[in-house]
Amino acid sequence: SCCCCFSFCCFCFLNLFFFFLPSLCLVPAFPILKMADSEPIPTSPVENPFEGMKISSHEYLLSLEESQERTACSECSCKRKFFCYTCFKRMGDPTKIPTLRLPVSLDIIHHPRELKSKSTSIHAKILAPEDVNIYDDPDIPDYREEKDSVLLLFPSPNAKNLDEIDVTQYKKLVVVDSTWFQTKGILKNERLQGLQCVKIRSYKTKFWRYQKCGPEYLATIEAIYYFYKEFQTRLAGKYDGEYDDLLFYFSYFYNKIQGYYKKEQKPFFRIEGYVKHEGEIPIVEKERRRRKNKSKETKEDKSEK
Repeated sequence: SCCCCFSFCCFCFLNLFFFFLPSLCLVPAFPILKMADSEPIPTSPVENPFEGMKISSHEYLLSLEESQERTACSECSCKRKFFCYTCFKRMGDPTKIPTLRLPVSLDIIHHPRELKSKSTSIHAKILAPEDVNIYDDPDIPDYREEKDSVLLLFPSPNAKNLDEIDVTQYKKLVVVDSTWFQTKGILKNERLQGLQCVKIRSYKTKFWRYQKCGPEYLATIEAIYYFYKEFQTRLAGKYDGEYDDLLFYFSYFYNKIQGYYKKEQKPFFRIEGYVKHEGEIPIVEKERRRRKNKSKETKEDKSEK
């Protein structure tokens, strides 16, 4: 019937919408333990991954969301909801969005084939405009002229942890913004040669966009945040949430996706266990298991034939 077709189309559209929100995978942590089919549906309270962090209120973003209006960018005139990912401008009242100053400046090298609308690295430019620059590869600065004061965030074989270097001598961080497989191509740029590579500790991503590398590969903004957190700890001996607002937009989108799927009781099939339902939501979990079992039975039938 027409109603059924319409409902199905809406469901597909919403799934595609959330799939193509900002992207990038960067750095390694721990594998997810898959839940066996025989295990009971979890009923433990939902854990908020951003609980205790000093992230500014999302009240203004919620008001922009509720208005359902998009503002024309003052530079390119394109209509955007929260920020212009082309001109890096904040939409609405810019004073309602937190502004950060970073201890060392940040240069982001963006792969030209990656859509900026999908990139979480844009968040850093919007939130710390005076300290962040974005360049499209291969048109980047020649970092060899200042290599003794520049760090490259990449877990190469010779990469060091921040506690292994004198962080006071460095003035800039370079981060590659691309898919994991595109990164190695960018790193061949001669202007990046000779830089000291650094790596961060292992963390588990909270990113909503599916990728095959595993949960230890972070979204770009997550990698940037954890670098500055570790840098501040190394520099001052402690961390007091100074750069938590780097996750201002990221945490908002995370909560938005969690809220939508929990409210609608819809399965989030792309990443198992990603949506943190409160208590028992058997409709969601049973549907996931039903699809998994059906796929398994189909494979067994084919093997028997």
